[in-house]
Amino acid sequence: SGFGAGKRDARTPSQRLAVQQAKIMSEDGVMRIDNVLDGETCDRMRKHVLRQQELADVETAKNTALSEDYYGVENRRKNRCDLLLSLVPGSEDDDVEDDIDITLDVLRNVLGEEGTLRPIYEELVTNDGEFYEFAAVITNPGSDRQQIHPDLPFRKEAPLYV
Repeated sequence: SGFGAGKRDARTPSQRLAVQQAKIMSEDGVMRIDNVLDGETCDRMRKHVLRQQELADVETAKNTALSEDYYGVENRRKNRCDLLLSLVPGSEDDDVEDDIDITLDVLRNVLGEEGTLRPIYEELVTNDGEFYEFAAVITNPGSDRQQIHPDLPFRKEAPLYV
């Protein structure tokens, strides 16, 4: 005794880090996590998001009632939008070059078995939590800076993580 022969922590380093990150979220309500995706995946995702924004702009120009389908409830801000991204595999237009697999690739990289954010997701949301939506925040030149803000009023148990 006295030389560390006690009970061994069976958690992985990622799981132990997730516990520390969850504590930060509980205390501060916000946290930045670096290097969630590699540069190539980010470039692919950016290209896809910009293409999806072009398609959403065309469709909402034809029918403004579709705006909430593409941009959710936050669709009236100047030079800024939240673009909802489909989680349903689709088919490419023959004339349009788009990386339709990137959304699922990103989700696998982030929340898959070895995903970079899986341990913190399991710690905060748990396996019983619901993955509600996947969206990209797009800010264009001329938009106001977005301040850190709550999406919902404070509650003892966090109803969602963004």
